[in-house]
Amino acid sequence: MKTNRRSEKNALSSLRVFIQTNRKKGDGRHAIRILASIKNALSLTHVVIYKSINAEKHSSSFSFCFFSSSSLSILMSHPPLSILALGITPDIVYSVNNRLRAQGIDATSLVITNKSSSDAEIARVASSKNWNGLLVGYGIRNDAEWFKRVIQIIHYANPNIPLIDHRGPSDAENAIERHFNVRLPLKTA
Repeated sequence: MKTNRRSEKNALSSLRVFIQTNRKKGDGRHAIRILASIKNALSLTHVVIYKSINAEKHSSSFSFCFFSSSSLSILMSHPPLSILALGITPDIVYSVNNRLRAQGIDATSLVITNKSSSDAEIARVASSKNWNGLLVGYGIRNDAEWFKRVIQIIHYANPNIPLIDHRGPSDAENAIERHFNVRLPLKTA
């Protein structure tokens, strides 16, 4: 069944209106049925639901992405994953940052030192947006006291940033795929 872009947008607009009006009612099962019927009506193969949490406003919102198997094009745009990467070796930190950006990830890297002067910069960057994940390099993780202090600073500035478990700089992309259950590169509309 072929549909045109206008009918897709109309269906998605209806879904947005439905979700906005029913979000406070907690009617999640009905929303899932609506998602399934839109997916079937548009001959799509996948629906991905992203939950964003706004710590300052104590609220959350959901974004929906629809995929077709033939093109894997996203019919409804969603924000890219926002990843904050911390490390002590500039070449490695910037290399990871560039690789993640090439994969469609909104990555920001910060080279830090084990001095209190870095603490304010860590807090500033951590609170600058709603990060989806945090990568911390081995140079920081290897020093238990410093690692604990960095995590405390980050969680005080933005308590909703999950730590992404990884095995080193070469595992950053794989770790993000495992953590978020996505395939890189990410395609955003």
